[in-house]
Parts: sequence; structure tokens; C-alpha cells
Amino acid sequence: MNGAHFKEFVVNFDKLNVEVATVNKVLYRKYAIVGGKDLSGEVPEMGKSALYCVTETHMLEDIERLITALGEIAKGGRR
Repeated sequence: MNGAHFKEFVVNFDKLNVEVATVNKVLYRKYAIVGGKDLSGEVPEMGKSALYCVTETHMLEDIERLITALGEIAKGGRR
């Protein structure tokens, strides 16, 4: 999906072949980040996807930490 996103966005993990629950465990244990809401059960047509939310309570540094952590997970470096 192209375009700007505001507040809520979905990240799909199908190409990584990893469950959202696993991503969330790594995010919490290794980075102290609460992961996204697992949509796999509620919206199965979206595959292994998680809903993330960014609000005014999140600083730019928080968002950058999430991006970095997800990037490391995608590379397989922190499982």
C-alpha cells in the first residue's frame, strides 16, 4: 500500500514466515517494545499481520526504535 499513514498502520510478516506472536515476544523481550495487535485470527485474509498505533504520546525516537527493531527481526538477527 502506498501513501501516507496516520496513527494506525498494518505490518505484514508473511514474507518472513514468522507469526505475529513471535515478533511481539522478540519486540518485548529484546527491545522493551509492546508489539502490534495480532490480526491473524480476526482478519485471516490479511495473513500474518499486526496493527500498530502511533499517537502524540510517542516521540520520534520511539518510532525509530520500533523501525530499527522490526528491521533487525526481519534480518533474523534478534530471534
